[in-house]
Amino acid sequence: MGSYDYAGHQIIEKGGALAGVRTILVLVPDKNAGIVVLANLNLTAFPEAVRAYFLNQLLGLDPEAGQKEIFADNEKLKNCWRLRRRQRIREIQRHAAIAGRYLRK
Repeated sequence: MGSYDYAGHQIIEKGGALAGVRTILVLVPDKNAGIVVLANLNLTAFPEAVRAYFLNQLLGLDPEAGQKEIFADNEKLKNCWRLRRRQRIREIQRHAAIAGRYLRK
């Protein structure tokens, strides 16, 4: 759990991730407000986008501020994941070619 200043307000935040799941809990004590964001995907910027939108709207800032950058970063993350996935598939195929095929009778 961490605490930081955002636009002159104390923000308390806790985030976490496991395989296939991401969460963020955000509290703004002086506004008596908070939000919990749950995502069924580990590699996604969705929780950050929702958090930023919530905080900006709550604190009277432009809710769209930063959204393009967050989603651009999300695309970079997805592209990196796709590349790693393709590399893993190629490696599996290479190992399968070495191992050969066996038929069960």
